[in-house]
Amino acid sequence: MEIESEKSYHSLYNSSEPDDDEQVEAFEGEIYEVDEDNPIIEVGRKFEDVYHYRRSLEHFAVLGEFSITYIKSDQRRVTARCASKDCPWRVHASRLPEEGAFQVKTMQGEHLCSSINKSGNKMATKNWVAERVIEWLRNEGEVAPSELRRRLVEKYHVELPYHRVWRGKEIAMSIIHGCWDNSYSKIMAFKEELVRRNHGTVVKLDRVQQHDGWHFRRIFISIGACSIGFLTGCRPFLGLDGCHLKGKFKGVMLAATSIDGANRLFPVAYGIVESENIESWTWFLSALYEAIGMPDGLVLASDRQKGLEEAISKIYPLAEHRTCVRHLYKNFKKKFAGNILQKIVWTAANAFTTTSYNSSLEELKAVNMRAYEWFLDLERRGEIWSRSKFGTIAKCHYITNNISESFNAWVADPRHRPVLDLLDIVRQKIMEMMDRRRTLATKWKGKVVPFVMKNVREISMGLTEYHVKRSNDFKGVSIL
Repeated sequence: MEIESEKSYHSLYNSSEPDDDEQVEAFEGEIYEVDEDNPIIEVGRKFEDVYHYRRSLEHFAVLGEFSITYIKSDQRRVTARCASKDCPWRVHASRLPEEGAFQVKTMQGEHLCSSINKSGNKMATKNWVAERVIEWLRNEGEVAPSELRRRLVEKYHVELPYHRVWRGKEIAMSIIHGCWDNSYSKIMAFKEELVRRNHGTVVKLDRVQQHDGWHFRRIFISIGACSIGFLTGCRPFLGLDGCHLKGKFKGVMLAATSIDGANRLFPVAYGIVESENIESWTWFLSALYEAIGMPDGLVLASDRQKGLEEAISKIYPLAEHRTCVRHLYKNFKKKFAGNILQKIVWTAANAFTTTSYNSSLEELKAVNMRAYEWFLDLERRGEIWSRSKFGTIAKCHYITNNISESFNAWVADPRHRPVLDLLDIVRQKIMEMMDRRRTLATKWKGKVVPFVMKNVREISMGLTEYHVKRSNDFKGVSIL
């Protein structure tokens, strides 16, 4: 609500004009409606109980930009006055014996004090914050405390310390999603249920023992339909990446993501670890190896996250490890900026032949020798980032790890949820995705994926000037 400039801070929230003796007579009649966002405190107004009355009174004070002091407060009566000693404002409410409701009996005086909201109204407690921000969090999922703080200032004209807004947000998140600690205590039951209901599912749980018992550390999940589907229906290509959790307890969600025959996202495995490091990635890849083994021609694409390269060399030493060119160029341009260099690098990355690749590097050498040496160092380390260096089994020409970025965006909304909710939401999203694609596949005609047929048709258009001549029983050659 906006406060008109010609009125005092409190005038819009005073319910009635006091008499000369500053005593208001008891109200005769019944009023039951309570606007929780803009409560009215006036003589005769009724509230469900003392809790709801006090909550409304404190929010009323925040809206009026003043603070209150309780003179008496128990289950039968509440008497409060303005916290400013020079202000005569006072209100008294008590319980109605017949109804059990709380009713405002008297209000005295008018506020003569100035606004205190700029200095942090003590009425705006962490519980008050929770009540104000809970709908924002329900509708938007994750909202940073700094953004919540800004919105509270904008809407209620009260400046609050960051830590109070943070605590209020935690209370609201617990109301929405339940107790975070209980989520961890149910992980073992969740694991057993996943394995029981999904044939071929691999779930690994890592816990550490401390003085007060066992504590969750990591979890790995590869649902049977995902691992089997990857091995029987996908190219041996996996994008590896991690994304940070946003809830009360921090951590990182790791994922191994592939693509199906229509080049769509196909989750193979996911899990939660404490952070990205050699130990956590080694643990995750070891569990992945148990789920899918070592498919022929396996390609692992990544942004070279911390600890991942060492983990791959231990668990998948024979796999082709590709470096995301977008990530590689991001590091390159920190030292060598410019549009010309950018064009050369991306041309080299997209080159399918060694000749084209070497030609691009020679062009780079002529433009900037130090940049050329930077890429030679990559070759000496064995990094694979150009299509000319790719193996031929996987049949996947991706030079970026966008498939992993797509997975991170796919699970962005639930990443602020408690760990059990997060894991089960991802499981449910996979289940629904599989069902949609299964239903769609029943309508396909022929043995080839429609996406492939469409692609073949597009690249074969305009080839009428070519003539196919017989070479032998197994192949022909095109002659212009």
